[in-house]
Amino acid sequence: MERRVLVFLPFRGTSAVVYGLMAILMAFISFNYFLLLFKYTSFSLIESVVAASLASFVSLVTSPVNVVIKEVRRRVELPTVDTVYVFGIPIYFPRLELSTLNTLIAVNVGGALIPVLLSAILVQVFRSSFLFLLLDVLLVTVLSKYMARVVQGVGIVMSPILPPLISTLLAFLTFHSDPFLIPAASYISGVLGTLIGADLLNLKKVVEASPQIVSIGGMGTFDGIYITGILAILFSYILISLQL
Repeated sequence: MERRVLVFLPFRGTSAVVYGLMAILMAFISFNYFLLLFKYTSFSLIESVVAASLASFVSLVTSPVNVVIKEVRRRVELPTVDTVYVFGIPIYFPRLELSTLNTLIAVNVGGALIPVLLSAILVQVFRSSFLFLLLDVLLVTVLSKYMARVVQGVGIVMSPILPPLISTLLAFLTFHSDPFLIPAASYISGVLGTLIGADLLNLKKVVEASPQIVSIGGMGTFDGIYITGILAILFSYILISLQL
C-alpha cells in the first residue's frame, strides 16, 4: 500500500468558529505559561513561541490532515439475495457471500502527532519527577479507556470535559509542591492519556466495525484531545491561582 495523505475536517459547521475562538484563548494562555516555563528551564523565546503555536493554532489548522499508515483487509460473510423469476414471479433466495472489506488506518496530524510532539518537548521539564508524570498519564489512560464509547458509524465518542478535569486534579495532587509544573503535567497526561486510552486501546473495536477510515486522534476523538489540551492548562491556572 502506498502511503498517502487524506484531508477532511473532524468538525462541522459552527463548531469550526468555536474551535477558532478556543485556539485564540489557548494561544493567549499557553504563550504566557510556556514563556515562563521555558525561561525557568533555560529554553529560548523561540521555543516558547513554537510550543504555544503547536498547542493552539497549529494543532487546529492541521486537524484535517490524516496520514495513512496501514490498510486492513478483512474477509467477511455479508448477506445478499439472489432473485429467480418463475413465470414472471420473483422468488428470493437469501444467502451469505464472502466479501473483502478494506479499512484505512490513519494518524491525524493535529490530534495525534502535534500533541505527542509538544508532550515530548515538555517532558524535558520532568527529568527529576518523570515517574510521577508517568503515573498521571497511566491513570488518565485507564479512565479514558473506561469513559470512551465506540459508536457505529461515528467512531470513538467521549466527554471532552472529564479528561482535562481529571488530568488537572491528578497533576495538582502529584505536583502541588511545585505548582509551576502543574499545567505542563496536566497537558501531557490529558492529551496522551486521551490519545492512548480512548483511541489506541479501542482501535481493535473500531476496526472490527469495518469503517472505511479510522483516524487516530481525528474524527470523534479530536474534540476530546484538542479541548483537553486547552482546558487542562486553563483549569491548571485556575487551581494555581486558588492555591496562591
